[in-house]
Amino acid sequence: MKTNSHFAITLMMIAILFFNCKNEKKTQSVEETTTEEVAEKPSNVINVVTRSMEFQSVDTIPSGWNTFKYQNLSNETHFFLLDKYPEGKTIENTLAEVAPVFGSGMDLINEGKAQEGFAEFAKLPAWYGDIVFSGGSGLIAPKHTSLTTVKL
Repeated sequence: MKTNSHFAITLMMIAILFFNCKNEKKTQSVEETTTEEVAEKPSNVINVVTRSMEFQSVDTIPSGWNTFKYQNLSNETHFFLLDKYPEGKTIENTLAEVAPVFGSGMDLINEGKAQEGFAEFAKLPAWYGDIVFSGGSGLIAPKHTSLTTVKL
């Protein structure tokens, strides 16, 4: 009799487990929240265009946040930089004192003489280290456009 009752109890336990263990997974209700990001259009867009080896743009840029839309319409890769020069230094100083150094340094690098080319940059004028570099477009392939936003 004990064996029968053990068998009956075991059978009943299996039945209870079988009918109570459902294959359904319990799911919690999940609230989905959808947020819509609205990109604010830049309020101050400055157009910069290159058709050959020149840069065309406005002659005055306001301080604050500015977005530069650079259209490289040329057949060459170009970039532009936004630099604040030390007091008393102008583009004329750059053309006379900086451009020749970069020119000879890059020529050497392009000839495969990297070490000599980088050494050439030691000839940059002392005031070159006082330039505040604010940003720029980075390299832009021919016939491409970039957007760059900087605080000036």
